[in-house]
Formats: sequence, structure tokens, C-alpha cells
Amino acid sequence: MFRRTTYTLFSVTLFCLAAAACTAPTKSEKIIQEDTYIDLLAELHLLNAIDETYPDSTLREEGLDTILQNYNISVEAFEESHSFYHQDVEGQRERLEEANRRLRNEYDRMNQVRRELREEQNQAQQRKQREAQQEQQE
Repeated sequence: MFRRTTYTLFSVTLFCLAAAACTAPTKSEKIIQEDTYIDLLAELHLLNAIDETYPDSTLREEGLDTILQNYNISVEAFEESHSFYHQDVEGQRERLEEANRRLRNEYDRMNQVRRELREEQNQAQQRKQREAQQEQQE
């Protein structure tokens, strides 16, 4: 009886391991690096926003081609990578959160640059006004 139970448990465990190995996602050579994939998700998010703003344009197709060319990635490699990474739902959620974080950081950086440029313009304008006032006084 003990041998039979042990044999059954061993067989079931072996079967489960084999089934898990068959269904587990495999990472082929075509799968792009996760960090690059996250960058692509961020850029594609921006592309979707453009598409929503200009729905009748060809910007989406052209933009997708340009983005993938910029990263030297084929459509097939992106699609295979997307399928691979998308199988891990929790991991994909974390990748999307990271893409959003990167977009927010870039947005904040651009706003900082914009503020600095505005400040420089204000200072230059104030300098010109002071110089004009000094010339009038002379």
C-alpha cells in the first residue's frame, strides 16, 4: 500500500512538473530585453495618445515603424516579445507601471527645462528693460 501511494504521488508530481514545463513560456533569442521592451511600451503609449488626438491620420503606422526602426527591432520580434512578456500578468502590470513612471519622469524633466527657459527669458527681458532705462537716463 505504501509503495503504491508513493508511486502514485511520484507519478502525479512528475506529470505536474512535465505539464508545467510544457506550458511555461520559453524565452527565444528574438525576445527583446525587458528594459528595451519597457521603453517601447512608454513610446507606444505616447503613440496611442497621438492616435487618439489625430484618429484619421497615418501617424500611428508611421510612428510604429519609426519607433521600431529606432530600436532596430522587427515587428515580429516585438510581437513575439509582447506575447512572451504578456503571459506573466503580474510582471506585465509591473512593466506597465515602470513605463508610466518613465513617462512621468520625462514629463517632469521637460517641465523643469520649460521653467528654466522661461526664467532665462524673464531675466533677459528684465536686463533689456534695465539697459533701456539706463540709456534713457543718460
